Amino acid sequence: MIGRLGGDEFAVPFPETSQLAVQQTIGNILPMLSSRCRIEDRQVTFSAGVVTCLGSAPPVDELMHRLDRLMYDAKKHGKNSVRYEIVTHQTD
Repeated sequence: MIGRLGGDEFAVPFPETSQLAVQQTIGNILPMLSSRCRIEDRQVTFSAGVVTCLGSAPPVDELMHRLDRLMYDAKKHGKNSVRYEIVTHQTD
């Protein structure tokens, strides 16, 4: 499932998936997207922020803040990159 957040931002949840499995999946997807854009002669870059939640997920606003920060960090450091973070969150 892919959700459009607005503009050129999308969210792709990977429930119950390890960070390694997500890294491998994204490592496969991004080159395919880039290749497709080159074939269609589109000047597009892909930057992503990925948060792996251990335990329960943090509140949505905190999660979105973390994802945004990671994505903008990826854009700041050359685009076409991904930044990862692991969050351990426990409910009270």
